[in-house]
Amino acid sequence: MQQLKFYFFLLVFLLQSINSEAQTKLFIKTDVGLSSLRYRPAIAMGGRFGYGLGIETILNLKSESNKFQYLSFNPSLSFVKTAYSIYVANAANSNVVAKYMRLDLPLMQTLIADRPGQEIYLGAGPYLALPIGGHFTEASTRYKMRYGNTSASNRRGNDVGLVFKLTTTHFLNTDIRCSLQYNYGLNNLVPKYYNPNDIRIRSRNIYLSFSFPLN
Repeated sequence: MQQLKFYFFLLVFLLQSINSEAQTKLFIKTDVGLSSLRYRPAIAMGGRFGYGLGIETILNLKSESNKFQYLSFNPSLSFVKTAYSIYVANAANSNVVAKYMRLDLPLMQTLIADRPGQEIYLGAGPYLALPIGGHFTEASTRYKMRYGNTSASNRRGNDVGLVFKLTTTHFLNTDIRCSLQYNYGLNNLVPKYYNPNDIRIRSRNIYLSFSFPLN
């Protein structure tokens, strides 16, 4: 219940941002791409298909001196599915699916604004992902993903990291925004209680994103 309240608060925040800035637009954001992990010590593994669906907005930052005229704030809130496979010799291999609500908070700097009908932006910022489900499969048996930091947990709960984003507007001469986005996880997703060997896994996801205007 507390997590649902948090998601609702974030949604209200984004919608209020729309109403507070005349030039701000609201978009439906879709992500498709490759989801993987950085695993230490090294182990054979493979990335799998990941996707996301949510909303995003753009807040142009301005001042009387126009100091920030080419800088914008680009928050988004999305449901995302990440997945990967782990291959361990003489053991049951695992296919893992983790689902999150993810908040991205990049600042975007305009690189090109003179081209008619098209702008290009480059940006970076933090992200926070809160778990809402998932599963893993071992030896053809499917188990529900358990998040937390106890002996019963499969993965630590929240994922925190950095998002890097390159965006172009008016994709194919439409109002669609197209972005290449890379998520670099900083949190060790292995629960401390269940990690005597100091194993470290961190998320690494790359997405091609399309944003469709709603206003």
